Amino acid sequence: SREFPPASYAWQLLYLPAVTIGMTPVFAYITFSQDVLYPTYEYAPRITSLTAAGDQLLAGAMMKLGGMAVMMIAFGISFYRWYQVDVKKTDER
Repeated sequence: SREFPPASYAWQLLYLPAVTIGMTPVFAYITFSQDVLYPTYEYAPRITSLTAAGDQLLAGAMMKLGGMAVMMIAFGISFYRWYQVDVKKTDER
């Protein structure tokens, strides 16, 4: 938008890992909690062999790995676009 132009590629490359690091406490709290975070879920019938705590552990790990994958893809796209801009500037000289 005109009011909020996109961040520069350098800021994007700094922002993406910073957000991933910032989300680590949320991941750790969900994944390594001794208690099930939603008691109602604990009493729900199981559709897999996982306990509620085991399911919560798996969900936290999947959240972290999925977030890392998305971050790495976004990081790669931002880096590639920045590289393309640099190559274009070099070719114009």
